[in-house]
Amino acid sequence: MNATRTVSKSELIGRWLGNSWRRVAFRELQARQWLVAKGLPRSAASWMLWSIKLALVGVLLYLVFWLGLLVVFMLAAGWLAQRADVPSDEEPEIRDGHSGVGLYGPDDWRIDLGDPDEP
Repeated sequence: MNATRTVSKSELIGRWLGNSWRRVAFRELQARQWLVAKGLPRSAASWMLWSIKLALVGVLLYLVFWLGLLVVFMLAAGWLAQRADVPSDEEPEIRDGHSGVGLYGPDDWRIDLGDPDEP
């Protein structure tokens, strides 16, 4: 009785990445051979393929830079919005203020003028 060997997800992902890498390398070799068959020198074909790779990496880095900058600005805007001192719509309250005890609004002015006969 042989025990069946289970393959973990990480091993499957590793195999998939390895096979993908081999396919890309094989396609690159085919492209280089095709360019050489068309009459391009081998060094020029290699240089051309490397320049295409370099241009692709440059474009990807450019995109990642701007996406990262966008994320930084979004985080900064969120942090500033969280720290913002937004005035709330306060309800008038009864308290002791500069004009005595009475109903005061959010601007510290007495709303009800009260009884003028009170001290």
